[in-house]
Amino acid sequence: MFLRRKVPALAACLLAAVLIAAFAISPHGFYRDANLLWGNKAYWYPFLDTDTVLSAVRCLRADVDAYVFNPCDPQLRVFTYSPLWMYLTAFPMTEAWVPWVGLSWVMLFLASLFLLPAARGREAQVIMVLSTASSASVYAMERGNNDLVIFALVSLAAVLTIRNVALRRLGYAFALLAGLLKYYPLVTMAIALRERPGRFFAITLASIAVTALAVLVTWDDLVRVLRSIPIGQFYTDMFGSKSVGLTMVELFGAPRWTDPLVRAVLSLVAIGVGLRIGLGHALHSDLARLSPRERSFLLVGALMCCSCYFSAQNIGYRAINLILVMPAITALLALTGRPVYRWIAAAAVALLWTGAWRYLWEDGVMAGTGQFDVSRYAALFLRDALWWGVIAFLLATIVALLRDSPLPAAVLGWFRKASPVI
Repeated sequence: MFLRRKVPALAACLLAAVLIAAFAISPHGFYRDANLLWGNKAYWYPFLDTDTVLSAVRCLRADVDAYVFNPCDPQLRVFTYSPLWMYLTAFPMTEAWVPWVGLSWVMLFLASLFLLPAARGREAQVIMVLSTASSASVYAMERGNNDLVIFALVSLAAVLTIRNVALRRLGYAFALLAGLLKYYPLVTMAIALRERPGRFFAITLASIAVTALAVLVTWDDLVRVLRSIPIGQFYTDMFGSKSVGLTMVELFGAPRWTDPLVRAVLSLVAIGVGLRIGLGHALHSDLARLSPRERSFLLVGALMCCSCYFSAQNIGYRAINLILVMPAITALLALTGRPVYRWIAAAAVALLWTGAWRYLWEDGVMAGTGQFDVSRYAALFLRDALWWGVIAFLLATIVALLRDSPLPAAVLGWFRKASPVI
């Protein structure tokens, strides 16, 4: 029974084991070919993004300013993550540390998958396996990106913040740490809205104090980091609320004002749809049938996905945050049988497999027919349409999950009383 409940996590573990074995057997042949099956064009050695952090550590230990120029990195990438990572300079790191640190981050990610709520039924298990063993998972693990660590921290927060008071405090600490290490997860602190107002304000004040201290201690480096965050091409594997507008500008020559206009319109539509559905009865009633663990992972995952989508330009591996919401979506499908949840689950799985279907479509089928550019445009707008649909639904779940919390319920009640009766 335990094994059946943990099939999705075990599938991801098996996938990771196969990739590790492939690298051991043939690092430049079988390993790269195996990655291509998931649409991932692997670097010539694993954990390139792990080395983004560790190379900066090595340079700083050698008195080279990695915030300006990082010759220790194989791609000469300057350090653009939270300066808090640079406390790793306390350790005598060399290049030999890269595979072990990268592997430890992968293990953290895989271990956190065992925290996910159990899938309800065979269809849910299939969907969950497709999610955990997806292109996004392979991409994140192959690069050893520190989003793997963030995923583990917010997973712990989702589990602990539905337990007793002491464990909830620890859960909020994990969520705050995730935010301090990667910025956008700070939004997950909104889960504290489920607390009584007094406790919520205490948690908020403590979080603000810790964040202010971290900013004060790292201010000089933080300013340089924020100024040097790179911006890539929006018509590659990157996704976010900017993608549609900037793709129209960069690929189709639309005026510059098209970007903020398209982004604002799409954002307002998504928020409006989210509020309308989230404040309605149907979704609220459906979510009430979920277990506390399913609701907690849904809320944390929805906050993570929406935060990164609206705040940043995201490389494809960050889609792993969708895995956090999949147990609840599949549970809603199993409990209600509503087609909308099947469509949302299908869209989320398609987004988690974006790397594979884009590679197959663009570099395979359409490249052979000489219609590569047309196929790329079609794939881009299909991906963005799926993202906007999923984001609107996740916004609705955030509203529906928090509307009955003490503070939001009090504010909503005040507005209802203050609204004139027509």
